[in-house]
Amino acid sequence: SVISFDYRVVEVPRNRLLDPSCDALIFGHLAAGSVQRLQAEASPQRRLIVIDETVNDLYGARVRDYFEARKVQHEILVLPMIEENKSMDMALKVAKRMKQFNID
Repeated sequence: SVISFDYRVVEVPRNRLLDPSCDALIFGHLAAGSVQRLQAEASPQRRLIVIDETVNDLYGARVRDYFEARKVQHEILVLPMIEENKSMDMALKVAKRMKQFNID
């Protein structure tokens, strides 16, 4: 059977994605002014961030600072993401962490 889905692409000026004044990582998936976005903006936010070791080494501190500044409850799961490590076990590790963090 065919599975269809929609997605949004949000452009952010260079070097602004991790600027706490930029809300793209928090609300970028919701259309500006939509009921869903207004509801989300009025509610506490939670995020499970899955990044690889290299991204963590380069940007991990900035990612943590961003979510702390935005007052978003978050956990960061750092994984070794070279091709040889991509497996069902890795996917299950992410799913387990999602359950532990109570992600719907």
